[in-house]
Amino acid sequence: MSQNSSRREAMRAQQQAQEAAARHRKIVGIVAGILVVAIIAAVVIWAVNRDKGSEEATGPQVKPPSATGSAHAYVVNKGKAKKGAPVLKVYEDFQCPVCKQVEDIFGKKFETLAASGDIELQWQTLTFLDENMRNDSSERAASALACADTVNKLAPYHDTVFANQPEEGTGYTDDQLRGDFAKDAGITGADLTKFQRCYDTKATKDFAATAADEGLKEGTNLEKKFGTPFMTVNGKTWEDWKNLTSANQAQLLDAIRTADQ
Repeated sequence: MSQNSSRREAMRAQQQAQEAAARHRKIVGIVAGILVVAIIAAVVIWAVNRDKGSEEATGPQVKPPSATGSAHAYVVNKGKAKKGAPVLKVYEDFQCPVCKQVEDIFGKKFETLAASGDIELQWQTLTFLDENMRNDSSERAASALACADTVNKLAPYHDTVFANQPEEGTGYTDDQLRGDFAKDAGITGADLTKFQRCYDTKATKDFAATAADEGLKEGTNLEKKFGTPFMTVNGKTWEDWKNLTSANQAQLLDAIRTADQ
């Protein structure tokens, strides 16, 4: 065999070995990819099943004490409103960034007017952003608010949740809702135990869900392009708040009083 022939045979053998190695790597890659997909699918199935299981309430359902009669909204400082005081209703979703901005601007002023009895302030919690954000954060936050009301911490907890609104789409964690926010809202001792039991057993899940459904229905009946934040005075759409971001408390009260005239 000539030297050239030997060289060609060696090169051919090397090429065949490289092709075989490439085929082997490709097969290994495909198998690994299938395994990764299978693992991901298994994790997704587990997560879905876990979430389905977690959605089920494990305790009796309760109605928060600040609820408005047979409806599913809250009255802030229930029983404080003076006779004939206008009813200001705020529709909000805890994951709504603009709702947080409105809360930052008007929240304390509205609550002060409610505490003095000059208005009846109502909160209607919605959860439709869960679908947009692909999570259940609004629903869990709304349920937690109802639990906070059972230990007389409605407003402090409401304000704490909005003050700590996460980056859009991130959502609130259970540790925040049942732990950090509760403590920041002043829920301690036996009340903290009661609150966390309420949250863990989803005792206010039905209330929060019905409130969201009712709020969305009410809003869409009043406004075709309904979205949060949204406000009404004595049941009528009130949009003038958008022009009152610099108003003081007295000016706000005057605007609310004249809104239904």
